[in-house]
Amino acid sequence: MSARRSAPWLRFFVADWIAWTRDLKATESGILINLIAHMHQRGEPIAEDHSRLARLCGCNSRTFARTIGIFLNDGRIIRSDDGGLWSDLVQSEIDHRKNVSDKRSKNAEQRWEKREQNQTEFDANAYQSSESREVEEERSDVASLVAAVGATGGGLCEAKELSPSGRKPPLDSSNLEADDFAIEKRRVG
Repeated sequence: MSARRSAPWLRFFVADWIAWTRDLKATESGILINLIAHMHQRGEPIAEDHSRLARLCGCNSRTFARTIGIFLNDGRIIRSDDGGLWSDLVQSEIDHRKNVSDKRSKNAEQRWEKREQNQTEFDANAYQSSESREVEEERSDVASLVAAVGATGGGLCEAKELSPSGRKPPLDSSNLEADDFAIEKRRVG
């Protein structure tokens, strides 16, 4: 028998266990849970070696033989095709884990497919985006120079008077008085 991979734990539904073992003596319940634990740990039927299993379950061979007879008669334990002892409870737990694992694998695959479909051009062209930023910075420098030239009245000569930051120098008070005088002259005249 080759051992299958088994989880280190199994689901234990208390109400089901109480109902399933209500008619058993304490020794019989102990043997049952030990057998189920060994089956679950191995992930396959266990060989029907009464003296070995009696030691694993902490009882004598006579008590084990009587108890395993009870379990085989009422279906709590069954004989597998290869002659080992098995439990439908353990099989349902293995089936449950497989179903959950299959669902999780399918969901993970769908998430990856969706993620690939939703990639943006920015994600796909990450290398180009750094080059695009440099081009955009050059364009904004030219645009600010054009805006500065336009703000000074549009003449190229006036654009030369701009500071290195691209802004007009602050106004002198002497220029303000001359401008005010020119405006008054037009209003009066």
